[in-house]
Amino acid sequence: MPVHQHARPPFNERLARWVAASSSEGERNDSSVVPGLGLHQVTAGGLRGALRELSGIWPEPSATLMRRHTAQWIETGMDFGEVLLPIGGARRAVQVGITGWYPVPGTPEVVGLRWHGILPSWRGRGLSRIVLRLLARRLAHLAPEARWICDTVLPGSEAARRHFEALGFVEAPPDRAAALIAAAEMPDDAMPLLGDLQDLAAYDFPTREEQP
Repeated sequence: MPVHQHARPPFNERLARWVAASSSEGERNDSSVVPGLGLHQVTAGGLRGALRELSGIWPEPSATLMRRHTAQWIETGMDFGEVLLPIGGARRAVQVGITGWYPVPGTPEVVGLRWHGILPSWRGRGLSRIVLRLLARRLAHLAPEARWICDTVLPGSEAARRHFEALGFVEAPPDRAAALIAAAEMPDDAMPLLGDLQDLAAYDFPTREEQP
């Protein structure tokens, strides 16, 4: 079998190289309402400790799905994608929510958005878009083939659908929907929405003067 000189290194190796070249949090946002906001990887144990507060981000039945997926991860381990906590502020003591991503099998141009949400006390300040921008820039290094990121919205979650559409997400083509729903382990009648990673990465942070 011939050796390909330009084969892509495994994900864990790409992650290690990028962390060594930058920082474990990736690009920081020093102009947001949370100075120094960055994305921090979380372990299964760390997520277990934060689960009670984080599950309050979503209404039912989304909160139950999040707890179920978390339990599966803690029990079996998760060796793909990442779960990330947006943390900043003085001494990195301010946590505003959670985000993350996972690869979609057989579809390298799309990654899934995992458990993205902002804590209720931090909503209304544009942080969801800011965190997505940090994630999109992280993915430019860790999943360079990806063009789209997919959030799968449960039936009846009109507020979530409107939120992501306001961020520029659009409904996935019908011929791609089933595979995206299966990758997210969501019900068959869920709605996958796609966001353009280049557009999300290009978002300009508001200055302090522009913030509400």
